[in-house]
Amino acid sequence: MSKRFQHFSKYRNSVLTAARREEWYALPPASASTSGEHNPVKSNGHHIAFRSGSGSLVNLVNLNKTGKLHPDDVVSLNHGCLVSDIDFGPAQTLASAGDDGLVKLWSTSGADAFTNLSTLNSGSGGKRVESVLFHPTADGILSLSTGSQIQVWNIHQSTQLFQLPADESPVQHFAWSLDGSLLAAATKDNSMRIYDPRGSTSAVSKGLIHDGIKPSRLVWVDGTTTLFSTGFNKKRDREYALWDTRNASKPLVLNRLDTSPGIVTPLYDPDTSIVFLAGKGDTTVKWVELKAEDPYVTAGLLGYSGKEVLSGGCMIPKYSTNVMACEIARLLLLGSDGTTIVPVSCTVPRKTNLDFHSDIFPDTRAPEPVHTIDSWMSKEDRPARLISLDPKKRTYPTTPSTSASIGALTTATGSLGLTSGAQVDPTPAPIKTVPVQSASLNGSLAPRIITVVDSGASPARVPLVASSTVAAEAVHEVKPIIAKHSNYRFVTGKAVPKFTDLRQLNVSLPIESNFLEVSDKLIAFPITGPGGRIAVIRADQPKRFDPKIPAVLSGSDVTSFKFDPFDGHKLVAGSDDGKIRIWQIPEKGLSDDSLEPTQVLSAHGNRVLALLFHPIVKDVLLSASIEQDGPKIKIWNMQTLQATTQIPLPDLPLGVVFSLEGDRIVAACRDKIIRIYDALTGALIKEGPSHDGTKGCRLAWLAGNTRFVTVGYGRTSTREVRIYDVDRLSGPIYTLELDISPSLLIPHFDEDTSLLYLVGRGESFIQICEVSKDQDSVQVIARFDGSAVQQGLGFLSKRQCNVAEIEIAVGWRLTSSGVESISFTVPRLKKEYFQDDIFTPTRVTWEPLLTALEWIGGQKKEAKYLDLRPNHMTPISQAVAVQPSVPIRRGPKPKELTEDEKKSQLLSQMRANAIDDDENEVLQQDKMEGVDDAEWDD
Repeated sequence: MSKRFQHFSKYRNSVLTAARREEWYALPPASASTSGEHNPVKSNGHHIAFRSGSGSLVNLVNLNKTGKLHPDDVVSLNHGCLVSDIDFGPAQTLASAGDDGLVKLWSTSGADAFTNLSTLNSGSGGKRVESVLFHPTADGILSLSTGSQIQVWNIHQSTQLFQLPADESPVQHFAWSLDGSLLAAATKDNSMRIYDPRGSTSAVSKGLIHDGIKPSRLVWVDGTTTLFSTGFNKKRDREYALWDTRNASKPLVLNRLDTSPGIVTPLYDPDTSIVFLAGKGDTTVKWVELKAEDPYVTAGLLGYSGKEVLSGGCMIPKYSTNVMACEIARLLLLGSDGTTIVPVSCTVPRKTNLDFHSDIFPDTRAPEPVHTIDSWMSKEDRPARLISLDPKKRTYPTTPSTSASIGALTTATGSLGLTSGAQVDPTPAPIKTVPVQSASLNGSLAPRIITVVDSGASPARVPLVASSTVAAEAVHEVKPIIAKHSNYRFVTGKAVPKFTDLRQLNVSLPIESNFLEVSDKLIAFPITGPGGRIAVIRADQPKRFDPKIPAVLSGSDVTSFKFDPFDGHKLVAGSDDGKIRIWQIPEKGLSDDSLEPTQVLSAHGNRVLALLFHPIVKDVLLSASIEQDGPKIKIWNMQTLQATTQIPLPDLPLGVVFSLEGDRIVAACRDKIIRIYDALTGALIKEGPSHDGTKGCRLAWLAGNTRFVTVGYGRTSTREVRIYDVDRLSGPIYTLELDISPSLLIPHFDEDTSLLYLVGRGESFIQICEVSKDQDSVQVIARFDGSAVQQGLGFLSKRQCNVAEIEIAVGWRLTSSGVESISFTVPRLKKEYFQDDIFTPTRVTWEPLLTALEWIGGQKKEAKYLDLRPNHMTPISQAVAVQPSVPIRRGPKPKELTEDEKKSQLLSQMRANAIDDDENEVLQQDKMEGVDDAEWDD
């Protein structure tokens, strides 16, 4: 290659193009405010956040919902005063800063419903908090600026870690370095200061920045040594500069942009070293590329030019871009009128988009923190976790020091703060790490490292894992495994809208609640309106919803509701007032609102967190709540309305479930401990470590009543599935990491097929996993993608399945605009036979085995099973095998002639015909068909 081309960048021909008009975000009037000096729009890959037109609200829209948006599509968070700045953090956390000196933290479970987590008081005496920024690598660290101070907070404990002075000059902007070790601030006296908060509260380096009177903006572009800034000079011209923080007295590069008055926001992409320059009041976006040697900055050739006047912009995370279209970045630009957000893609032209171009897509940072607050405070060096953007081979390098199973081993002997009455198995289970196929960030299947604890190996041969180096070596020794054959690997799902035009859905229920409950004849879901309304509709009457949907009214905000599994017309609901209300729905359904419940149970002194019916006993109900004296589980005899058992819990329960036989209760609490209790006596049987995350957890029992599955979050906000053995709770026997998403997965396990359906609220897909026969592993085998975002899923009993069509599961799916019937089938050729390898005898869950008094008295009965085979169908295992037909032997195939041979053969035949005609004195016209003599006119 000629030397004249060696320094050309592969991004030099990048093009910035706006999406089609119908793919813009058309906001309702007065939705967004564009006033102020800070960037008015932020995104985290799931939502777009911006200040409201009134200024006191933070509005959010779903990133995937483009086009004309209605007011119902906009979620509003009330800060209580004028909002000055907003920022997204890890695990779908949002921080809003206001004029009242407070910072409010918000969180969501994945759907468009945020809740206020906590409020931080800057202690500024009501002085305005100018800006707020989450730490880039540590979980739970938030920084804010007020006046001349920068404060660093621990949001988990609402305590202040550091307070950095800025020499009495107000801070206009600040930024963390990419590794989160240093902090740079630009102040009103045109100074730039570099801080090492963990070392000293004084600046470690100082220098003069842009000398204009308007604010400057900063962004770190190369580790801890290089800063990029935008600002104004004395002539009020806009300019940008590149700084070496080791010698901040003079910039490496200082270039003039133009004479526009708007503040320029620099948006930096560390993968490509490109900085996009989005100026307030501009109609264009320029970009520059940074290099490690002179010339340090190269201006991009083709920028974006549009008709919309812009007020600011942001970038979406790299893993959300369309890499197969060579899209290296996507900007979201907010129009100055506050009613339009324009998506602008930066693409690299290539001859073909059929292949992944790895030269323009290096491994990117995973959207997760690598530090805890303690590890960051101790100055521990942890590199960023990188993920590949290649859809075919996207892998996730493991950081073993934060592995959930390793943490379980090192802390199982006492550091978890276990209750003294529990039995804890101190013998750690051996660790195995294997790659499996799981859904990657863009939906394709990619291998991922998971952690497995083998309960069958000898404990004497397995040492405790105390070094991350040992675990890292174990990862490199892993060999790929081949997924086993499965009868359900081709399972398909189909959703059909049955109830449409739903406009009153209430999405504000707690994360612990289900949004949809179904029986064989009825469907229930929460709707908006006063009095805690639960809509109840008949499943056999599909229709378009009327403006008013008949509902039961609980008198207080509903937190949880359930149908009685043995009486599909009995509905119970728990509320914020701590009461449990019971309704008996008529056979014909509701024709109007039902104001008065059949029974009211004053169950708790605080809101009801969960409701569960006993799986085999009639009229036995479990409820959980946060009582004044601590969290508590109560078991109720619904015939006498008396509590038979009370189980105090050390911390808030995130998930509660009965065992299949109903003799045990498993509770996963916020203190990261799983506890097993005796359902009759309430005695604690055993406990052990749960998921490292505290956001949420759901549980489901596997077949056999000895193992259960949990779905929760890892330390780095990764959604994961674990399998536990009730006799060994020192750690999970298997852990499968799925993906990174804020939506809590709800597990639905089918013990007949060993399939685990994972449903995330606010997502449009359902992941289908298969639990192995010996229940020591689980793998993703299929995925159902729906056309609408789901809010809940409810399965019907197995007797409702159409076995002739090999329907293995059937139920209802709740979306934001209606209710769909959903069906999962397995394709087979010989449908005339009963597929007895798929349809095993199913457990009868719709008939009780015991009464409440019999169960309290200690009686037990064996479970009943039902054979699903219709009388007219023959099991496929008894079908007579058809003998393959014997092929008929034929003679040898004639030789194929060449073209010359064909011509020669044709000429020979013509010559032979001519000789015959001459010998018989036959003329050619004699061979022609003539006219009958009768047809001639005389």
